[in-house]
Amino acid sequence: MGPQPAPRRHHRPRLTIPARRRPRTQVRELTGQLAQALHHARTTEGARALLQEQVYAQDESLRHAQDYIHQVEAELSEQREQARLLQLEVGVLRKQNQRFVEEQAHTISRVSTQATGFDAALAARAARQATEAAQQTARPKPDGMPPDPHRPRPPDPVPIGEIRPGRDTLAFLVLAAAAWTAGAVFAAGIRADPGPSVWKLIIAAVVILLVAAVPWVGYLFVMKKYDPSLDSGPAVFTVPALPGDRRPLVARCRRPGKERLAPLLQLTRPQGFSLWYRV
Repeated sequence: MGPQPAPRRHHRPRLTIPARRRPRTQVRELTGQLAQALHHARTTEGARALLQEQVYAQDESLRHAQDYIHQVEAELSEQREQARLLQLEVGVLRKQNQRFVEEQAHTISRVSTQATGFDAALAARAARQATEAAQQTARPKPDGMPPDPHRPRPPDPVPIGEIRPGRDTLAFLVLAAAAWTAGAVFAAGIRADPGPSVWKLIIAAVVILLVAAVPWVGYLFVMKKYDPSLDSGPAVFTVPALPGDRRPLVARCRRPGKERLAPLLQLTRPQGFSLWYRV
């Protein structure tokens, strides 16, 4: 037999550079995907925990709402029971009121029947007294003078003078200026340095004069328009007055005191004055 050929050796293919790096690239990609999957899992787990907390909070709110609903229903049932009791009381009161009205109607009818006779008696008595008074008036007086033709009438009230708003404004300005001047003088004297006691006495005298002059000016500008014949007595400076029907303040005094005080005070009490002087 001839020589046999030598067996061929199985040669391994040589790996190129890209073929060697391919497994490392895949490993890196898989590692990145695994990291992403883990991150997604953690995120999902956190969202799940957050949702569980929300569900727990919603359950708590629902339980509180149910408790509140039960409480409101209990209060509503109690209010309904009270309303029912009040309706019963109102019904009883209506019946009592109706019974009371009926009793009052019967009582008033009896009283009106009795009052008719009493009014008739009073009317007859008044007519008899009027007749007797007319007969006494018609009789001649002992001294021969004729009877009075009519009864005396009270005097008519004094009419109020014309009201002038301009004069009121002027009086207010004058009073305000006098008061401000008195205050300014007093403040200036108090703040003076040095301030002897003589200056204080002078300032006190000036203030007293101004206080006495303020009511006088107000009297001249305000009271004259209501009653020109009103006289300024000694009490005009200290007693305020308003327009109206003049009446003596000592009208309610006893007679000895009235005789002594009336000529001295000469006070007038206007109608509608807020203070009532009574002795």
